Amino acid sequence: MTKKAIILRSSAAVLVATGLGLGCAAAAGGGATSEQQRIAALSASDVGLCFPSSITPPSAVNTEVLTGLLVAVRPAVMECLVSPQSRGAAQETTVNLKTTAGGGKLQHNISGPNLTPEGAVCVKEALDRHFAAVQGFAALAAAANPPVSGEAQVTHKAGVSPTVRLGENESSDVAGAVRLAQTTWCECYEPWKAAAPHPLNATLSSQGGMALTAKFEPAADPASQKVAECLSGKISDVKFTARSSQINVPYTFMFVHSGNAAPLTDVPPEVQIRQLDGVRTQRAARAVIALGGRMAAAQAYDALGKKYNAAPDSVPVEDLTKGCAALLATDDAWLETLNQQLEIDEQTLALVQQLKAKDAEWGRAEEASKNAVDVTKQDIETAKQMKTGDAGACPRDAK
Repeated sequence: MTKKAIILRSSAAVLVATGLGLGCAAAAGGGATSEQQRIAALSASDVGLCFPSSITPPSAVNTEVLTGLLVAVRPAVMECLVSPQSRGAAQETTVNLKTTAGGGKLQHNISGPNLTPEGAVCVKEALDRHFAAVQGFAALAAAANPPVSGEAQVTHKAGVSPTVRLGENESSDVAGAVRLAQTTWCECYEPWKAAAPHPLNATLSSQGGMALTAKFEPAADPASQKVAECLSGKISDVKFTARSSQINVPYTFMFVHSGNAAPLTDVPPEVQIRQLDGVRTQRAARAVIALGGRMAAAQAYDALGKKYNAAPDSVPVEDLTKGCAALLATDDAWLETLNQQLEIDEQTLALVQQLKAKDAEWGRAEEASKNAVDVTKQDIETAKQMKTGDAGACPRDAK
């Protein structure tokens, strides 16, 4: 298994050929804009950013562990790139991430074409929050000697990845301002912390340049109704520049949840794909971190074995037995994470095949999904072979 493959296959852009949330809004009333206006600011936001899943790092930091942690932060980086302030004029923005641990500190290097200074600041803040939340990681990172680095790359494609465009028209700008604010309203999403989110339909209104209001349609369930009620109280804080005396903007609050594997059944196919992609990113990240744990355990056992071979009396057989048992446990942990990743790969393939049965345009996505399944299966076979090799190096009673 290669870390590069995991990173590059963590993008729904491979599967989604069109953007989300293109619709129309009418501004009605005296002195208001009367023509239909194209909304170019709607895209699903990830409530999983409000409730990140806990990550337990192995006992030592190495390249694989750092790489896995960088893969896990991808949704937060993508959210930074939703804002047009984070992106330059090009349609594609690539963010290169490199984190180095050692010498008593943790250092992030962020670069990439089309990434603005504002975007770099947002990504840096996301990295700082992410690594600070990993329990016990700061001490492990500071103790790394010699220093180690991990790298990852995130690519955002405007109009395919979640995107806000401003300046097209007033309705679109209002919708964009609301979308950019959505991920700051985490307390509203508490009812969905451990559940699948649902889309919420509303009309955003303003009269005479006054604060926005939102009138929501009835929600499908009590939890979603609570979310809608909370969001209704937040809308008035959204800042926008009024150019009409009255505006009414139909708006769909669309969500995914990268921290919850429950399928989304009441959203467009592209959003279902993004939901699966977000969950897969987290599982792929944990697979790389688990590989890092296996590598650390293998190095520790190898050092113990070399010491024993040089001076058998210096290492009790019991220590060898415990060391190899620990190594085999990390093999099992790695295999478990890969199997969890395969589960999402197969769900994605099944969904794409259902979509292809109705629309042949999904054929390319089917090929990409099949490839993801095949590569993960190859990774699982590699992990099984490595475990067999590790078991063969164990003292007899440790197997």
